[in-house]
Order: sequence, then structure tokens, then C-alpha cells
Amino acid sequence: MAHPIERRIAERQAQLEDIDAQIKGLEMSRHALKAEIAAYRDALQYLNPQSSGARTRRASASRERGISVQWAQLLSLASDEGTSEFGIDDIVMAGDIIGHPDMKRPSVRTQAANMVTRGVLERVTPGTFRVTESGKKEIAESLPPNENGEASAPPDVEQDSRPVQTPNPTGAVFD
Repeated sequence: MAHPIERRIAERQAQLEDIDAQIKGLEMSRHALKAEIAAYRDALQYLNPQSSGARTRRASASRERGISVQWAQLLSLASDEGTSEFGIDDIVMAGDIIGHPDMKRPSVRTQAANMVTRGVLERVTPGTFRVTESGKKEIAESLPPNENGEASAPPDVEQDSRPVQTPNPTGAVFD
């Protein structure tokens, strides 16, 4: 037969395990409620932009930050410097080109949706995007300047290192 103190220890351990399980359940409920509240605030923000001051401040603050250099390069490359439409696969392929081969389609899709919300991209058809005029400005501001102080273009797949040959009026070609 177990000692009475051992029985008390076992009882208290069982009570502690029950409380820990309740706490874990409450934490999960709390997390779910926070996510639901955020979703309702987002929905309310889109229905009535003036209704939620805190959400508006947070959204405008994220717009003020701009986009990262990496995303500026990705979008510039995928969109052929803002001149063509592109899809999620084009962004993933651009990631491979600029040295980010680990990009996952779901993450890229989420980021593209966020950029549509922010006005950087517009959705042409499901899964097809175009850079907006304000998006072109934001991309240009996010790209690091080149040696001339101008916004740099994204890295190309292959850069041609041959000298540019310029014809003169007489037809002769100079290097």
C-alpha cells in the first residue's frame, strides 16, 4: 500500500495536469479569438475605412515602410520592370534567379494578395497581376541606387559584358 503522502503527491500531480490542459485549451481559444477579431477588423476596414482608427494607422504605417529590396527586385524582374503581367510562378522563378530558391508558392501568393491590398499590384485575373503606377514608384524607391545614383534594375539572368557598339553616321562601328 502506498504511503498517504505519495497518494497526495499523485492527486496533486493529476490536478496540476488537469489545470495545464485547461490552460492550453484557454490559450488556443484566446489565439483563435484574436485571429477572429483581426479578421473582423480587416473586414470592417474594407467596408468602412473610417470606422477603425487603430487598424487604419497600422495599415498606413505598413504602406509608409515600403516594400523590401528583395520584393522590389522580384516584382521588377517578374513584371519585366513593370511593363507586363505576371503570375505566382513568375515571382517564384524570379526568386530562383536572384538567389532565393526556397520561395514557397503559398507564401508568395499571400504576399501578392497583401500587395494587391496595399495598391502595389492589381489583380488582372485570378493568379495574374500587374504592377500599379504607385507600385512602380514604390519599387523604384525600394531598389538600391546604382553607381549613378539612379534606382537599379533587378539582377538579370545573364548580363552581357560585351561593349556596346554604336554606329556613327558614316557607318563605321566603334567599340
